Amino acid sequence: MMKQIALFAALLSALWFAVDAGAMPLNAPGTTVVPAVKSRQAAEGVFTIGPTLTVSAPGKCEMALQMLEEALAERETRLKRVAEGGDCVFSLAEGFAPEAYRLEIAPAGIRITASTDRGLFYGAQTLIPLVRGAGKDRKLAACVIDDRPDLKVRGMQFTLRYLDSQNLPDFKRMVRGLWICLWTSMIAAGVIGWGMFLSGEALLGLINANIDVIKHGMIRARTNLTTYFLMGAMEVFNSGLRGTGRSVVPAISTFTSICILRIVWIYTAFRWNPTLETLVISYPLSWIVVVLWNGGMLFFVCRKLLRNGADSSRYATVKTR
Repeated sequence: MMKQIALFAALLSALWFAVDAGAMPLNAPGTTVVPAVKSRQAAEGVFTIGPTLTVSAPGKCEMALQMLEEALAERETRLKRVAEGGDCVFSLAEGFAPEAYRLEIAPAGIRITASTDRGLFYGAQTLIPLVRGAGKDRKLAACVIDDRPDLKVRGMQFTLRYLDSQNLPDFKRMVRGLWICLWTSMIAAGVIGWGMFLSGEALLGLINANIDVIKHGMIRARTNLTTYFLMGAMEVFNSGLRGTGRSVVPAISTFTSICILRIVWIYTAFRWNPTLETLVISYPLSWIVVVLWNGGMLFFVCRKLLRNGADSSRYATVKTR
């Protein structure tokens, strides 16, 4: 049995890496930018990214420049900031809707224009996948992209990976939002779980009126539904870690606890006491392990980011006096 489980795990891992590798061509040149932009018009010529890309930008583009710098580093290109001009120019101009931008790629260089720093940020987010998707020759097809959000208030995925004196307040706000999400999900899952448990016999009776079926169903409900709030906490902590750019940690911890731990439980505790109660208790136990693991990791990551952001803020304050 263990050989079959090991073979299945190996096949599952191979499938995961195959799917992950298959997703790489999405960044190939000419691929549609995700999310789709409002307008993308092709132009003549190409822009070649050299060993160094000179960039000029207003002072509030620090986060966008850091992300662009990382994308360029993957293509073995160094980003060099200049006071004005350069190969890539971020500029503010009137005439754009809030958060709208225009990205122009021409043989002479790249220009991102917007009326706000947030528009420049979103323009950089469109440029980054194009840079990463450039071929070995590091050529970008010339084009003009115009984009803007459809809704003033919309759902977004925030990243906490880049933290400095400029976005430190936003980081603290997102941490508060993470706590709100944590308690909201735990309370909602607890109310729903306990509500279904308290009315479990009636709900199970709608599916099957057999007394034994209801009895065994209530055993599982008593163990899983009453502790389902742990699942809400687990998902929030996992999402928080992914938001800090650490997606491997929640993937490993979830796979280890949800899959491997339960398999080990079946061959140890369940073999020693083969009852339904022993079997279903592996669910909340695995949730607890993930919550403690990822919750502790998220705590230390956020504390480190806050410390680094505070140090950056103090340095910026001293430097500007």
